[in-house]
Amino acid sequence: IGLMIASILSLLPWFDFTLGFMAVAVIGSILPDVDMLIYLLFGGKLDKWAHRHRDISHYPLLTVPICLFIALHVLVWQQAVVLAAVMLMHYVLDSQHVGWGIRWTFPVTRTYYCLRTPDPTCEPFMLYAWTRRQQDMMVERYGDDSWAKDRGQWIFEGCLLAGTLAVAAFFLANNYHVWEYWP
Repeated sequence: IGLMIASILSLLPWFDFTLGFMAVAVIGSILPDVDMLIYLLFGGKLDKWAHRHRDISHYPLLTVPICLFIALHVLVWQQAVVLAAVMLMHYVLDSQHVGWGIRWTFPVTRTYYCLRTPDPTCEPFMLYAWTRRQQDMMVERYGDDSWAKDRGQWIFEGCLLAGTLAVAAFFLANNYHVWEYWP
């Protein structure tokens, strides 16, 4: 997703699709999941409770402004903008991917928000708000202990990645005028 957003932003005159720009987009798109490493290091498992890694740093009201502030002092402003954009998109995708939600309004509230729920009796793509207890009840009922082994999920995401890499390679080649040297 980071490469897609970087590709779209590079269509604007202020953004150059460089290797540095691409690297910031990729790093920024996975940066929110650094908490998964922390979760696993402290004994967490890739089971139906793995969403708990989102309780470590999946707080957009805190992480995006902090990372943007740091990026504005370390990177050029275009890279800082793409970093914030791809981090926000990560949180949006986490809000609709499975249905456990993230804490969009933390530290104001401790509520988890999501746009989808695995409960078949609920409407899809509506805003749902869960307390930790309600979220645990949903996970207990609909969670999948073997989600990490679901090959269909990884095949889809692998195809998405391959397509995105192809688009990013095109934009990068176009930016570096590779076509002028093509035989």
